[in-house]
Amino acid sequence: FILLYFPILLTLANYFDKFVVTTKDIFVEGRYVKMNKSELVSAMASKTSDSKSSTEKTLNALIEIISDELKNGGKVQLVGFGTFETRNRAARKGRNPQTGAEMKIPASTSPVFKAGKALKDIVNK
Repeated sequence: FILLYFPILLTLANYFDKFVVTTKDIFVEGRYVKMNKSELVSAMASKTSDSKSSTEKTLNALIEIISDELKNGGKVQLVGFGTFETRNRAARKGRNPQTGAEMKIPASTSPVFKAGKALKDIVNK
């Protein structure tokens, strides 16, 4: 499993490794830090010398596998990169910001990503 998705993880790690912080904005190689799915697929395809369509299928499979595992209450741990898991949030009372009326916020389950040490070290270089 790890060997199949290792190029994706390397691409993400290399993406985060290229941060250059300025006083106003964060740039990556002369552009604002924001990578959409098609840019990620292109970067992965160039790193792995694979076609974009094949790379997109691989990325979609990874997203689907992680989503299914989280939906079933599991977690996905990629050592060094991070852990995808869910956290339960209890029901609570809140207020409608427009009217000020008190309302009940139902319990929910939220997906969470916790960065691993290696990823934190890359980002903080």
